Amino acid sequence: MNKLIYLPFLLFLFSCEEKEEHFELSIQNLEYGKGSSGHGNNQIGYAGVDLHLAANIIADHLTEEVKLTIQSLEGDEHIEYDYSEKYRGIRNPYVHEHPIIPSDFEAGSYQLDFIVKDKLGNETSDGGPLEIVSIIYFDEIELEGSIEASKEIGLSFTINGFYTLKDLIITLKDEQGEEFLAIGYDFSTISARRIEFNEHIQLPSDLPEGEYILVATARDTRNNSAKEILNK
Repeated sequence: MNKLIYLPFLLFLFSCEEKEEHFELSIQNLEYGKGSSGHGNNQIGYAGVDLHLAANIIADHLTEEVKLTIQSLEGDEHIEYDYSEKYRGIRNPYVHEHPIIPSDFEAGSYQLDFIVKDKLGNETSDGGPLEIVSIIYFDEIELEGSIEASKEIGLSFTINGFYTLKDLIITLKDEQGEEFLAIGYDFSTISARRIEFNEHIQLPSDLPEGEYILVATARDTRNNSAKEILNK
């Protein structure tokens, strides 16, 4: 009788052991993109602004290291963020961070890598492309006409900002830096982060012959600024 009772109990133990699941170290549901204004997953970051980063770490063993690297594909810009202390000793953590992209990172193409290591030394990574853009930038620039005394030129471009745009100044300087024209535009009543600019500007009648640089300087409500040469 004892054997008949004991045998099913052993079979039950063996059955439970066979069903136990094991998970290799992996990163799941990685997302990253636009930060402060939302939890984006668009693989776009802004210089000087936080980047949304989120992922699930799945493994049998406790987490040892959690790091993030961003490397320029066009220049020397590189940065590493180390979150190991925060997540060390946790099994299957959900990682949610908002690293600040350095304000001096040039706009362009970057590679983002999210790297994880467990207590046994197993390591895995996930990542992909990251496009970093300036906190304020110009595009679709068109200049009509020539820079000569008494001439009228046509200017059109789009200003894009992470924050609300505040104002714009158009200046005309010679190669020595002497200023011959300065026109300001106030955007405070518009409350917009994207502005399509289209204006005609009358040049001074006493403008000497020579080479000139036409520059647009835009500012946002946080006093970030960006300059763009319009007659490249």
